[in-house]
Amino acid sequence: MRSIRVRWFAVAAAALMAAAFVAPATAGAKTPPTSTAHLQGTYQAAAVHGGLTPSVSTSAYGGGYFVYPGTFTGDVASASAVFTAPAISCASGTDLEWLLPGIWVYQAGVITQQVDVNLNCNSGVLYTQAIICLSTGSCDSTLTINAGDRVLLSFYEGANSMYGSVRDFTTGQVATVTAAAPATHDDTVLIGDAGPGQFGFATKVPTFSTLTFAKAEVNGYYISDQTSARYNLVSTHRVQISTGLLTDRGDRFVTRFVHN
Repeated sequence: MRSIRVRWFAVAAAALMAAAFVAPATAGAKTPPTSTAHLQGTYQAAAVHGGLTPSVSTSAYGGGYFVYPGTFTGDVASASAVFTAPAISCASGTDLEWLLPGIWVYQAGVITQQVDVNLNCNSGVLYTQAIICLSTGSCDSTLTINAGDRVLLSFYEGANSMYGSVRDFTTGQVATVTAAAPATHDDTVLIGDAGPGQFGFATKVPTFSTLTFAKAEVNGYYISDQTSARYNLVSTHRVQISTGLLTDRGDRFVTRFVHN
């Protein structure tokens, strides 16, 4: 319990500072971004202490499970998950609606790494790409993901290197970003759908049905074996995405569309 309280205060202090994890945020730019690559993202301390209560909480920073390996196995070393990309539709042709399933890694409240799929509506135009960005500044967004594609997302950081990978089992294609760099002191992983509002542009999600995350592990352990918190994604006081309970071995859960 003591280690969780220490982490809560550390994150609370750090979350007051908005810092880009790869490049400065593009807030104020004339042309809105099409994806989360190179965008600033932070989460607040509320995403941490929710794990101390048994009921599901709400957050604008993500729907899914926030995992805190620092209270169990030390810093973040690895994470992985499998899901099938859902079909999405745009509720409006004049806004940004982003569904961001994947692995989101934080250090003191700031996103440092992301291995995910952006399923976005940009003024009615679909953007469906895998996004891999590491704290070194390396990013890749070349792999197109189609509805129905089953993908494996993997992240690793060690003493002298780190990598992120998205493997599309359906098409056989793989995108990978590697970097020769020492591990950062990442302390939190979100496996689930990141909240689009935290990037300063999109505040809605596109319409979809359900999205099932399976084989979701952090540092080689199931989510249920670690300190974690289940969150529904909320924006403007409305739940956009709900998150189900962990099933199977504690490494599987479903997120469901509720509202734009």
